[in-house]
Amino acid sequence: EMLPRIAPIVRDETAVIPAINGLPWWYFARIGGAREGQRVDCLDRDGSMAHALDAKHIIGCVIHGAGQVIAPGIGQHTSSRLFILGELDGQMTPRLAALGAALAKGGLEPKLTPHIRNEIWMKLIGNLSYNPLAALTLSRMNEINQDEGLLDAIRILMRESMAVSEAYGEPVRLSIEGRIAIAKTIGNSKISMHQDLERGRPMEIDAIIGSVAELARKAGIATPMIDAFHALIKARARHT
Repeated sequence: EMLPRIAPIVRDETAVIPAINGLPWWYFARIGGAREGQRVDCLDRDGSMAHALDAKHIIGCVIHGAGQVIAPGIGQHTSSRLFILGELDGQMTPRLAALGAALAKGGLEPKLTPHIRNEIWMKLIGNLSYNPLAALTLSRMNEINQDEGLLDAIRILMRESMAVSEAYGEPVRLSIEGRIAIAKTIGNSKISMHQDLERGRPMEIDAIIGSVAELARKAGIATPMIDAFHALIKARARHT
C-alpha cells in the first residue's frame, strides 16, 4: 500500500530502501541475464508493485536486528544493528556510500555489498526456518535453539532452501550449523511471525516461505518440508 503513496515525493535522484523481511518483490529487477524482469507471483501477482516504483530507485536492504513493538509507536530494540545495503545491479555507487555514511552517523552498522541477493538468501534461510516454526509452536528463539527435535526440522528446512538459492545462482557459503549459530545470537527474542500471530496481524507468509516454495516449483526442485510448513502456517493463519 505504501508504494503508490510515496510516488509524489520520488524524484529522479530519490533512493528508496524497502527494508523488509523475506524475498522482495523486486528480486528479479536489474538482475540482468535471462531472468531479468521475472515475477514472483505470490508477491506481485499482477505486477502492480513493479509498476508503482521504477526499480532504478531501489536499494536493497537486509536487516539483521531484532525488536518488538511494545506499545503503539514504540519499538524496543533487542539485538544487532546491522543494515546490509546493495544496488540491485551490484554496482558500488556514490549514493550507496552516502547512505552507508548516514546510517553509521545514526548509530547503526551499515555494510555495503555488491551481492545483495546473496545476503537476502543468507537471512532468508533462517527466516524461512525459524519464523513458521515459532508461529506454530509459540516458541521464542532460545526455546527453539534448545530443542534438538525442533532444530532437526530447522536443518531440513535450511537444506531445502539452500538448494533453491543455489539453483538461482546464489549459493549460501555458510554451513547449516553456522547459520544456526547466527540465529542463536538473537537470544530469547520473539520473532516476527510469532508477534504477528499474537497480535492478529497478517503474517509474512508469502515473502518468507511461499516465495521460496514458488521458486522451487519453477526450478523443479523438491522441497517437501518447506511445502509442509507452508501448508501448516497458511492453515494456522486462517484460524487467527
